[in-house]
Amino acid sequence: MDVLVDIDTQELVNRWNAPQGRVRIPKTVGDVVFVKDTPRPIDIGPDHFLAEPTVVDVPLDDNHKRGPEEVAVDVVEKTVTITNTTIPKDHVDLVRDWQKEMLQLDVVMPRHFEDHIEHVHGGVTDNPFQQTAYDNKKIVRGRKP
Repeated sequence: MDVLVDIDTQELVNRWNAPQGRVRIPKTVGDVVFVKDTPRPIDIGPDHFLAEPTVVDVPLDDNHKRGPEEVAVDVVEKTVTITNTTIPKDHVDLVRDWQKEMLQLDVVMPRHFEDHIEHVHGGVTDNPFQQTAYDNKKIVRGRKP
C-alpha cells in the first residue's frame, strides 16, 4: 500500500492498495514522478511525500466491529501509521449476527421441520443428525438478543 501525504496539513491526499509506478505531482498541470522500485518514503513535489504506511489491525471478537480508522503522520521522519480500531457492537449488530446464524442453521433444518419435531415428537428424534441439528437450533434460538 502507498499513501501520498500533504506535508503542510499532515493529511492523506491519496491511497493506493498496491505500490505505484508513477504518481501525479499535486498542484501541477499533469507532471508525474516515476517511483517504481524506489524505496519509500519519496518526496513528491515541494510539499508532499509518498510513503508505505504501517498498518495496525486491532483484533476483532464477537462483541466488537470495525471502527473508524486513525491515521498518524510524522512529517519529520516521513512515516505514516494507520490503525484500524474497533468499537462495541450495538443491539442492531447483535440481532443481525443472530439472524445470520439462524439462516445458516435453517439450511440444515428448516423451521417447519423444527416445529414438527417439537410438536409431534416432543423434541426427540431417532436420527442423531436431526437431533443434533434440532438441539443446535434450540441453543441458538435461546441466545436471541
